[in-house]
Amino acid sequence: MKWEEAVQRENRFGRPLGYSRMTHYNPTVQLLPNRNNRVLIIDDNWTVHDDMREVLNPQENISTGIVEIERSLFGGDENKTVFYEIDSAYQGEEGIGLVCEAYKSGNPYAVAFVDIRMPPGIDGIETVKRIWGIYPELEVVFCTAFSDYTWTEMVKELGSTDRFLIMKKPFDSIMARQLAFALTEKWNKRRDLLIYTEKLEQMITQCKNEIFHRKGQTLKRV
Repeated sequence: MKWEEAVQRENRFGRPLGYSRMTHYNPTVQLLPNRNNRVLIIDDNWTVHDDMREVLNPQENISTGIVEIERSLFGGDENKTVFYEIDSAYQGEEGIGLVCEAYKSGNPYAVAFVDIRMPPGIDGIETVKRIWGIYPELEVVFCTAFSDYTWTEMVKELGSTDRFLIMKKPFDSIMARQLAFALTEKWNKRRDLLIYTEKLEQMITQCKNEIFHRKGQTLKRV
């Protein structure tokens, strides 16, 4: 699947994939144009989902300190605060299902916040391994209060990649928002670069074809 197809539903409003009582989505929230801000939270703790939603999409009655810090670090128009389309899964298998459905429909997630311990199901490491087997472009933040895996063990399981980071619980609100912003930005920049490269290759191919055609016409005249 090409990235043009993978992002064809960006900035459209309506019920997102996997919408259920476990899904948080506000159709009145305006996403920045041409930007994929889809975030998936995979955690067995309901409280974590509520906390993450409040942090990533702060309401008017919540302190704007987090937003102001984000702007000072990353820049941006004060009238274009980034908000996120957030889905929830409470077990690894459920998260895998949502990611697969979203990817196949051309509406992929940019970032997933994934808990490592999620009894009684598979853990976060196994969850991400399976997800990356289908959709390796997903940016991942592992959230954990335990040391179930060392860094070496995680690299051994997942490979040496820049696609995952670790955030310790209890998480810091500013850190969570920074990670969401930086990783969605990274996903979008990577997507834009791929689209630009594909268009450039098409232009090069077209130019070559035109050159060959003109040479052919010249030889016929000779």
